[in-house]
Amino acid sequence: MRMLLTAAVLLSACQTVEYVKEVDKKNAVYYLYTHEEQPVTRSARKEALHKTQQKLLAAHRQQPHSVKILLNLAQVSFLLGEYADSARFSRQVLKLDLTSQQARLILIKNLLKQKKYGLVRIAIKQLGNADSAMAANLGAQVAIAQENYSEAFRILQKALHRHPQAPSLLMNAGLIALRFRQLDRARTYFQQVLAKIADHPDALLHLAVVDALQKNYQAAEEKYQRLLASRKKNPTVLYNLSVLKSRTQDYRAAMHALQRYDDLRGEKVGLLPAEQQYLHELQKKLHAQQEMSDADIQRIAANIKAIEMDKAVGR
Repeated sequence: MRMLLTAAVLLSACQTVEYVKEVDKKNAVYYLYTHEEQPVTRSARKEALHKTQQKLLAAHRQQPHSVKILLNLAQVSFLLGEYADSARFSRQVLKLDLTSQQARLILIKNLLKQKKYGLVRIAIKQLGNADSAMAANLGAQVAIAQENYSEAFRILQKALHRHPQAPSLLMNAGLIALRFRQLDRARTYFQQVLAKIADHPDALLHLAVVDALQKNYQAAEEKYQRLLASRKKNPTVLYNLSVLKSRTQDYRAAMHALQRYDDLRGEKVGLLPAEQQYLHELQKKLHAQQEMSDADIQRIAANIKAIEMDKAVGR
């Protein structure tokens, strides 16, 4: 049982903060700002989580007052999107151990998902240290969830005066600055994260996005290649690299990177609307240069057709 519990804790611990996700559509540039998990990976991960959950439930029936088991159940349930159950397990932990910060954090995450923002603010105050970087990040997440980005940025900047070296505060402040095209400010934040944590993948990715948006294409590509060197099957980097190559009019390389990105998505996972539009733009440019065959088009569009066929037969 000890091995099972450790695995569940590690699994949940590797989940990063949910940053703002979007595709930047300005000037026909579609940069993915954060990692989008592959559907195939997501499916396998969900199956593994369900198996872990069943084992934990069996252990819970034998040891109903075990805080460790309840915490892991709260974590796994959250990762499965079972927010009410996750919150219930968190509250059970707090009945047994009122000092459990981990249980409070899981409860806050669940309340955020359920959009119970008033309760989230109360729960943040109950963490005990209102001036901590953790409390500031949580407060900023509430503001972001309510689409009050200026308030989120204000919270983060205020917290950075007290914790100027906190990577999580720097990262989130950088993401909001990037969202509103304050590129130089975003660059500074991401560089500060990398100064604290060398090769931080999210900071490196977003710094590359800043480079690309400022048309420093060579610098951006160097960072994308560094990321691919450590993880070749990185869909976000492949997509961003494709866009970058398109902006430098290397359309063959752009399509190659897009094909690699598409290959990671699984046979019956269609491209998103913005991705489809980008694909069609690349097709037109390659046709104009007579560098793309009908077979190439059919292969890259196969996923879209499969989805459309499934919808047509009502699957």
